[in-house]
Amino acid sequence: MQSTQKKPALLVGLVLVFMLLFAACGSEDPALGNSGSQPEPTATEEPASTPTPEPIAYPQDASDVVVRIEHTGGFVPQEFLVTRLPLVSLYGDGRILTEGPQIMIYPAPALPNLQMGTLNEEGIRMILKAAEEAGLLDGDKHYPLDMIADAATTVFTVTAGGETHTVSVYALDATGGPDSIGAPDLPADELEARKKLAEFQAKLVDYMSWLPETAITAPQTAYPIERLQVVSQPADLREINDIETGEAEWPLDTPLAEIGEPFEFMEQARCIVLEGEELDSVLTALQDANQLTRWQNGGEEYSLHIRPFLPDEQGCAQPQP
Repeated sequence: MQSTQKKPALLVGLVLVFMLLFAACGSEDPALGNSGSQPEPTATEEPASTPTPEPIAYPQDASDVVVRIEHTGGFVPQEFLVTRLPLVSLYGDGRILTEGPQIMIYPAPALPNLQMGTLNEEGIRMILKAAEEAGLLDGDKHYPLDMIADAATTVFTVTAGGETHTVSVYALDATGGPDSIGAPDLPADELEARKKLAEFQAKLVDYMSWLPETAITAPQTAYPIERLQVVSQPADLREINDIETGEAEWPLDTPLAEIGEPFEFMEQARCIVLEGEELDSVLTALQDANQLTRWQNGGEEYSLHIRPFLPDEQGCAQPQP
């Protein structure tokens, strides 16, 4: 009897063991997944990379103009055209020349407040990028405007990528600047182009306000004049209207009546470019002079129209009317 009762208990125990073994074989292994086996590795695709654009190449000599903005023409006196300087000139060695603020007196000082800063490659490339965004690397263009008379033309010149691009805009300040009167008859795309060019001009004139410090290697300081253009003219050809002008003695041995060469742009005018010791003597005399000072020489009075020469300029160039 005793052996008969133990057999069912033994069978029940064996059944339980087999059930536990079966459950263990079919259980999930969190590390291996539901099947309990190592998953096959799958290849992950590399994200497509955006190609880095090539930097814009530019000439790098000290006398190479990379970017220039200047005004030409307009209904202004001849002496203004003779002494007018570009708004901005950026050279290949990083020098950037702009006209600084001038004291509000009349007559104004004889010498302009020409300022020079220096940019590194980062700064030059940032300016070229801004020029590209303004459409100045898309070839030569001209934007006329017949509805306005006697305005100046703004000329943008950019040399980059082995090419020189010239874009001229008549009456830009009247149509593209913050104080512009607008030109509703112009096509929308031309108005947009004028706006971009005016914005670029404003940025470049005030480059210190937006370029990072890392792009500027030398802050603005007075431009060291190495050459000076002097245009002389008999003073009685210029009407002064009872303004106190002051007088000064011409400091050089060469008489003003014989100096330099004839300058056909102005009546009875002569022009010379001074440098070296002659330049130093004239610069000293100009410190206390103004734009209307009467210069005494050989018993005659003369008016002088003074303009510092920029690194790329040569000779007595006739200004564009």
